[in-house]
Amino acid sequence: TSPGGNMNVISAPASVMIGQTGTVSVSWPSVPGDEWFIGAVSHAANGFLKGLTIIEGANTIEPKNPLLGYPFVSDYYTDVVDGSDSFDVTFTYSGSYSANAHGLEPGAVSEGTISEGGWTKHEFELSGHAFFQAFLPDFLVDTRESNDLDIYLVNPFNQIVAFSQDEGSFEVVEVAFPMDGTWSVYVYGYEVPGSSVGYEFLYWKVSAIPGGNLKVGGAPSDAVSGTEGTIDISWSDAVSGAGPEFYYVGAISHSDENGPYGLTIVDVDNWVLDES
Repeated sequence: TSPGGNMNVISAPASVMIGQTGTVSVSWPSVPGDEWFIGAVSHAANGFLKGLTIIEGANTIEPKNPLLGYPFVSDYYTDVVDGSDSFDVTFTYSGSYSANAHGLEPGAVSEGTISEGGWTKHEFELSGHAFFQAFLPDFLVDTRESNDLDIYLVNPFNQIVAFSQDEGSFEVVEVAFPMDGTWSVYVYGYEVPGSSVGYEFLYWKVSAIPGGNLKVGGAPSDAVSGTEGTIDISWSDAVSGAGPEFYYVGAISHSDENGPYGLTIVDVDNWVLDES
C-alpha cells in the first residue's frame, strides 16, 4: 500500500553498501488516552520492497485493547480418544441461543528456514472458516535450547491481527471467524544461533459449517442474562499416533439470533512424541 498516516520518516540514508548500517529517524504524534498503535517503515531498493520495520507504541489501560475486534475464544483441553464432557457458559444477554460443533481437524505442518533478524512468510487461503490457529512449539525448532522465534498473523488487508513474542519459541496466534482471503503467518528470527535454523509449525483451519466427529449432546435453547448454561459435548475417533495429524482442534460455536458471537476451542492432543 502507499505510504501515509501520521508517522513520518525524518531522515534516512540515500544509499548503503553491503555490510554497512544506516540510521533511520522517525517521528509520530503523542497518543492520547487508552490506545495501542502499530505502524511500519518500509525499506526499498531499486523500486522493490526489501522489508519492514514494525513500529509499536502503547498508552494503554491494562489489559491492552486488541488490535482488531474479533469474537472471543476460550479453550477446552483433553487427550481422550473417545470421550464426553461438559462446560459452562455465562450469558450476558437474554434471548435465543444455540451451540454447534465444528471439527475435529487434524494438525497440518508448514516449515521453513530463518536467520537472525530475518522474516519468512507463510500464506493460507481461508474461506468459510470459523477458526484458524498457528502453533510454533520449541520442539519443532532445530537447536531449540538457544533460539527465539516470534510469529505474527496478518489478515488480507495486511493488518496485524495477532502476534506472539514469548521468550524462546513457544508461540501461538489465532483468529475466530476470519474474513475470506489470503492470510499470512510471518515468522521472525529474533535470536537464532549460527547462520540459520529450520523450524516447523502446526496449523488448523476449522470450517464454519458444523459437522465432524465433535458433537453437541445438549445445550440451552434460550439465554438469560447473568445465568450459566451447560454445554454437553462428545467426540470420537481422535486416534493417537506419532505425528502432528494426531493433534486435533475443533470448536463449539455460540450463537444468538444474529449468528455466532464466540467460540470455545476444543483441543484433543493425542500426538505421541518421541522423547528419545
